[in-house]
Amino acid sequence: IDQGLGNAGLFFVVNAIAMFITRFIFAKTVERTGDDIPTILGLLLFMVGLFFIPLSHTFITLYIADALLGIAMGIVPMSINAITLQRCSKQRSGTAMAAYTSAMDIGVGFSSTILGAILKYSSYKCIFFIAAISSLVGAAIYVLTLNGSKKNVNLMH
Repeated sequence: IDQGLGNAGLFFVVNAIAMFITRFIFAKTVERTGDDIPTILGLLLFMVGLFFIPLSHTFITLYIADALLGIAMGIVPMSINAITLQRCSKQRSGTAMAAYTSAMDIGVGFSSTILGAILKYSSYKCIFFIAAISSLVGAAIYVLTLNGSKKNVNLMH
């Protein structure tokens, strides 16, 4: 809407369709390939989608960027969910899932509050770029700390 491209509802429809199809396709891929490749791919797609949404000046480029974001939204939570369960004992899986869900909720809450405060002094374009950089930082942190670690560790002491 800020860029004059109109229908925000269609933006969310494209996003939801891409997310649904991705979750359907990638569920088995995550099980077969492990979590590293899908997680890194998803975080990078988040970055690309978030980066190109504010640069889009036509419907087609906006919806391509949006579809990339939807694909990422289909991959990353599913992969992180699997990682969470792999790194805890079966007895602590409920606690691990509660921690995962809480962390996701806290992340959404804090990021929207922080980005909303930044928006007061900037633009939506800036907010999307900050979010894109955050995705890149997330991918880098993942690669540097979790990549290749498949131990069954009890994170919930």
